[in-house]
Amino acid sequence: MKQDSFSLDLDVHGGITYGGYSKKYPIESDMERFWLGFDCAHYMDGRDFNLIKELSSKEQYEYSLDMEKRFPLGDEIARTTEYVEEQIMLLVNQLTKEES
Repeated sequence: MKQDSFSLDLDVHGGITYGGYSKKYPIESDMERFWLGFDCAHYMDGRDFNLIKELSSKEQYEYSLDMEKRFPLGDEIARTTEYVEEQIMLLVNQLTKEES
């Protein structure tokens, strides 16, 4: 995967945590595309074990349960699918905003 240095002033949960060119990640494509990403696994982000179980492999779910036992969280907020969708739209709006 080709990595380029870039600097974007984007406001999304936890900031941009991934950026790079790929034909395979996160989805297969005939052409190389530049991908941006963020995550909701930062300090003060909680875990939604039902969602992890629904969307992840059995191994990832069991790993998440093990991490909770080893490093229990307190009152952290588990980000919902709707929250992530809102953050994606926030990111899209920033990327498509026309220069004035």
